[in-house]
Amino acid sequence: MRNAKILLLTMIPFLWGFIPTVFVESAWVNTLYFRYVHVWEIAFILFWGWVGSYCGRAGQKAYKSILIGNATWLLSLGLYVWQFQLLDGTQRSAGILSLLPQLFPFGVLSTVVKMMTLFTRNITQNSGFILCYLYMLGIFLIGFYFGRMPRARQGSPAGTRQA
Repeated sequence: MRNAKILLLTMIPFLWGFIPTVFVESAWVNTLYFRYVHVWEIAFILFWGWVGSYCGRAGQKAYKSILIGNATWLLSLGLYVWQFQLLDGTQRSAGILSLLPQLFPFGVLSTVVKMMTLFTRNITQNSGFILCYLYMLGIFLIGFYFGRMPRARQGSPAGTRQA
């Protein structure tokens, strides 16, 4: 049951990226989304870190929790690599197979692009999305680490135990 809940939580990034995509032509995107994109992304980063923390507290072996928590991430990354790295433009699917792997990391896209502009002005779609996937993995693993910490050490300074 807990693994099913984890898998459902890991599918939320698709919805998180789908919401702005649906409203791309509406006034909502032009007035609200682009004005508050940082709030949208901070909320996603906190959520994704919380998902990692939840997986860390799942009570399973670390490798199993990480694998279950990143199963959707891994499938989406594989789909992205297949659609955008291995296939050329004429072979690529024009439907949901090419849309889903772009929706998954959409919650961190703006942040990653801003980080990339610190180092280069030559940003490609492929490098941006691959770095988004890696950034999401990092957020998840940080949350996972904090979720695995013993309860006594989480709330006390310098790891001292409280009686």
